[in-house]
Amino acid sequence: MSFRRVISQTHAVSYFQGVISRGRLGHAYVLYGPEGVGKALFARELAKALFCQTKGDACDVCNPCRKVDSGMHPDFHWVSPLEGKRDIAKRQIQELEDKAYLKPLEANRRVFVLEDADKMTEEASNYLLKTLEEPPPGTLFLLTTTSAPSLLPTILSRCQMVRFRPLPIEVVKGLLSEKVDLKGYKGLVALSCGSLGRATKLREERVTSHIDRFLEILQELRSVDSFSITQELMEWCPDTTGLEGRRSLLRTWLDLLLAYYRDMLLYKVGSGGPGLFYEGVVPSFETRTRDLSADTLLQILEDITATVEGLYSNANLNLLMDNLFLRLASYERATWDSRQGLGARG
Repeated sequence: MSFRRVISQTHAVSYFQGVISRGRLGHAYVLYGPEGVGKALFARELAKALFCQTKGDACDVCNPCRKVDSGMHPDFHWVSPLEGKRDIAKRQIQELEDKAYLKPLEANRRVFVLEDADKMTEEASNYLLKTLEEPPPGTLFLLTTTSAPSLLPTILSRCQMVRFRPLPIEVVKGLLSEKVDLKGYKGLVALSCGSLGRATKLREERVTSHIDRFLEILQELRSVDSFSITQELMEWCPDTTGLEGRRSLLRTWLDLLLAYYRDMLLYKVGSGGPGLFYEGVVPSFETRTRDLSADTLLQILEDITATVEGLYSNANLNLLMDNLFLRLASYERATWDSRQGLGARG
């Protein structure tokens, strides 16, 4: 089996090599782990290995391999949210089931990949469950997800779980250095959290061009107008990308905000070190953490997490961000006033 494109997931490769060589390949697997570490790529390479004309390996040059790579193999099916949609709809799963009960056209099995399977609607999940309960012979279902707990427990119970781990930082650094001069992208490798996909996304969305300004705002929260912060942030997330694109950009900034306060909390409790995302601003943490208690920092992390969840509801995005920065500023001002002895006058 050839997985030359799949990096640092040798445990997953070895596992499937073993079950295939023993003829023990199951009918359904959940490939779970962080975003951008190779789950979808692995699913494609596995399909190639199963269809390849060279036994026991994927040659990348035979007709079946080329068809899988081009998305034209009649027995290889890929399901993900439709363009402009956030969810995988029931109709998509119904179409999958219709194909699953047909005999393979060219191979000895059909392979179905559900990318971001946690984005299935409740109806779609229940429909897939029926298929997994009585799987058609000669079918393989590969569900990729960053959040296995978001899938129905009944779906998880009918699948075998294969974990994908974050890529080593040095691996991410090496891969990125082939595409970009890292000197111009401060903190990009650290902020990737071991995900090449995340690092690439940060670069493509030009997040790095605003990082310095972002950190400047965070260090002046108590004295900056919260509404102007929202306005500036929304300018970094133009609506030309559509609603889903804007949500994705805002999610990136909220993730970076979460990492910032996480770093501050780690510094506060004495766990700061080389592993911090924002190593360059550590000197400012000494003063900041004097003002913010560990309990307050935990509350801030909860508020940011709640805002992330709110992105995917029908909430007004501007109002959502306004409320978050108002709360963050209030925490900063309250602790600052208290330290200045102004709290008693209120």
